Amino acid sequence: MRFGSFVVALSCGSLAMGFAFSFLGQAYLDRPVFGLVLSALIPLLVWPWLRLWLRKPKP
Repeated sequence: MRFGSFVVALSCGSLAMGFAFSFLGQAYLDRPVFGLVLSALIPLLVWPWLRLWLRKPKP
């Protein structure tokens, strides 16, 4: 992958995650522990499904 493409992809992913986590922080400002636990659980719940979805089928 060219460096320019890599930087653009990295920026897009980082901006999206930054906005998602800032929304969680703002939404659970009154319950920070719940917001922290939720922000830790979301990637753990999403990762297995994405891994199955992105896995290439075996020939």
